[in-house]
Amino acid sequence: MVTLLISEESHPPENEDGDDCRYKSEEEAILSDAWATNKMIHGSQSPTTMRTALDLAQTFVDQGRYRKAEHTIRESLVSCRRFSLTDETVVETWRLFGEILHCEGRYSQSKKLLEKLLHLVTSSSAPRSDCTGRIRANLALTLGGLGLYESAEGMIRQAIDISHIAGSNVEESCNHMRRLSRILSERGRWQEALDTAGEAAVTCMEALGPVHPESLACKDEQAWALSTLAKWEDAKSLALQAFEASAKIRGTEHPSTIEIAATLSGLYSQMGSLNDSEKLGRWVAQAQKKVLGPEHPTTIISLGAVGNTLRQLDRLEEAAAIYEEAIGRSTSVLGKEHPLTMNALMGLSCVLGSQGKIDESRELNMRILGWSRQFWGEEHPTTIWALHNICPTDQEEEWNNITKAVTAANRVFGSEHPTTLYLKVAQVRLLNQRGYPTRAVDLARDVVKKGVEVRGEGHPDTIYSIHYLGIALGRSGQVEEAVRILSRGLELSENTLGSRHQQSKRLKYDLEYWRIKSRSA
Repeated sequence: MVTLLISEESHPPENEDGDDCRYKSEEEAILSDAWATNKMIHGSQSPTTMRTALDLAQTFVDQGRYRKAEHTIRESLVSCRRFSLTDETVVETWRLFGEILHCEGRYSQSKKLLEKLLHLVTSSSAPRSDCTGRIRANLALTLGGLGLYESAEGMIRQAIDISHIAGSNVEESCNHMRRLSRILSERGRWQEALDTAGEAAVTCMEALGPVHPESLACKDEQAWALSTLAKWEDAKSLALQAFEASAKIRGTEHPSTIEIAATLSGLYSQMGSLNDSEKLGRWVAQAQKKVLGPEHPTTIISLGAVGNTLRQLDRLEEAAAIYEEAIGRSTSVLGKEHPLTMNALMGLSCVLGSQGKIDESRELNMRILGWSRQFWGEEHPTTIWALHNICPTDQEEEWNNITKAVTAANRVFGSEHPTTLYLKVAQVRLLNQRGYPTRAVDLARDVVKKGVEVRGEGHPDTIYSIHYLGIALGRSGQVEEAVRILSRGLELSENTLGSRHQQSKRLKYDLEYWRIKSRSA
């Protein structure tokens, strides 16, 4: 199926320089001319001029040119001397300003602006409920960006309720439901996330038809939700359906079609089909370079995904080059403190660690940790992962860092969230190294039990924890049980990820080691 998606006919050529090739360049040119004309004829404060400025700023957002969008919005708002709560264009302009701040990674500023706007609009004598729904939806995204997932869930649920009461269009309502599904996934409530995405898909298909863009987007979200439950084949089938329908209606180079292909690439990676994931991921990144531009945030995200796959394939030099390209583009467009920049930097730090460049990796992770603490605090997901990734100077420092990360993850995500469980496996490993195998076994059993309950026995994260349970059992003297657990882990890994996956190879090596120990006991 991968070769079908990236056949020679559909492979995009290199992006050419020049504004004419930019995504939505025609809309930009028309709206820029209209804005200039309206300012001359009607004045900067006229509703017509403000509406044109709003549409132009939205186009810049779609292009990923957030600074340009912010400049346009600021100019429009400065020229508007009176804040009229009854003027929908004014309210929408402020709402888009909050969205732009979020896109720029300025989450605290976005949160402050959107909360104030929501308070002003809801406190007015005649609040527009559809406007408040959109404000709440944007605020939910920003709260999620800050790692405040519980608040984000509550806010997006309010937006959904308002859209139902106000009788807003189905497309907007389903969009809110897709956001809720992703937030539920972030909180580790996988089945709820899948049910919500499925409800959105059914609602959208019944009202708008099975090939409507929002219906296909809901299908794509369903595929992602299925993957979190390790239902790989169902997820792949649904994503392929969405891709083929989108390609037929809008073409392979439409941004939405490419986004679905990105989901497929991620699915292949999770399934252990890393070569397929790399091939499709490169096609996605190249297509986005052509359609959206090389510095569009979505293109940068896809570059990072290719880097992640190359790192899993142990092609470290290639991965480092991809991460450095992503870092350069993200820094120039979004700034060094933007989440996309930090994600690419974290990927590069992991490569450096794997290459044995411990000092460089540690220095980079310490910078990431400092930035994350400064901008988002101790309990933000980026801070948690930076603590996990730091190359320690000794076991004591590593234990302290991992313990801090687990404590923060417990508060942010909950004790049964995959992030928390993954970090606890690191604690199991360290307990083994520090000579506490009995404590390691107890913790590992708990992690495996919760992993099976939350994501199933065959999920890669569960297999990872089973692996370390087997090692802990062996080191505690329970060699026969270690062999049994490692045998089961290998069977699950080969069924899910294949015999050539690194996880399967590591399990096979450790299984043979403890089998030899068992025979000699």
